[in-house]
Amino acid sequence: MEDIKISIIVPVYNVEKYLKKSMDNIVNQTLKDIEIICINDGSTDNSLSILENYAKNDPRIIIINKKNEGVAIARNTGIAVAKGEYIGCSDPDDWIELDMYEKMYNQAKKLDSDIVICDYIGYVEAEDKFKKLDFWKIAEKQNKKKVIEVTPNVNLDKEVIYKSLLVSPGYSWNKIYKAKLIKDNNIKYGTSPKISDDIFSLRAQICANRISYIKEPLYVYNIRQGSIVRNLDDGTYGFLFNVFDDIRDCLIKENLMDELRVNFEHYVTCVGAWYERQLPKHNLRPYKKYFLRDKEYQYFLKYMKRGFRYHLGEFKNKLYSKENTKTHKIVKLAGIKLKFKKK
Repeated sequence: MEDIKISIIVPVYNVEKYLKKSMDNIVNQTLKDIEIICINDGSTDNSLSILENYAKNDPRIIIINKKNEGVAIARNTGIAVAKGEYIGCSDPDDWIELDMYEKMYNQAKKLDSDIVICDYIGYVEAEDKFKKLDFWKIAEKQNKKKVIEVTPNVNLDKEVIYKSLLVSPGYSWNKIYKAKLIKDNNIKYGTSPKISDDIFSLRAQICANRISYIKEPLYVYNIRQGSIVRNLDDGTYGFLFNVFDDIRDCLIKENLMDELRVNFEHYVTCVGAWYERQLPKHNLRPYKKYFLRDKEYQYFLKYMKRGFRYHLGEFKNKLYSKENTKTHKIVKLAGIKLKFKKK
């Protein structure tokens, strides 16, 4: 197929439960001039068979089979063979609006944007409900309430882009990137299996001249147990500090550390706290080297304590909880469920 507008890269590993819904929304995009590069990353379930069934009926689908090495290497593999004018990524357990890539591509062409960003919405699988996630309403500094104000449907000022670096989430799946930007600058995903997007997005946004934003949630992020970012173990911490080091080194190399010091410290605080909240470690000394001033490090320690309090609250909820239905009051105590009929 010639004149491919967007190459959509889908890294796939053991997601048979979600894959059909995700693929349905990709193959039925209103933008037809796309290629869909599916990287089967050593799946041991029925994922490959599902992909092969789609590929039989759609010549735009390319399947690459490889051993399991993680989402970062899978995406880099897809970028290496991508032929589209722009590159997008979609995770196989999420789904997208049917006109997502048409809207993003049209804006990219209209404004000659190197990167186009759209809003997204979360879906909490365990609760079967949607959760609004505002991409830009994030504090600009750790201890102030200023937010980054972004005008949609125009190319953003470089000042706004720099203010948002490491402050707004670095996800790849709500963005399209001009392929020439990525390939000319040799931008690749980091080697961390759990936090690979951030260094990629940082380098891409530093290299980009024009970035635009669509204020519409076109991507649905499936917040589920068992996903890569929630399947944590002790090895996560080695990767976490590798990511911090890579980002710090990138900012120093680009002579941006002085300008973005606050952003970087904010990033370490928020990302570190998130991982501590999921898998608490009480030795926080390794974090200290990332803070220039003791004042900011002390703020970081206070922020971390909120995460520890969260864990105590979570434990309490597991020990004791109650809920009401129309006919009963249900109390859970130490794993025992007691049901009382209402009068």
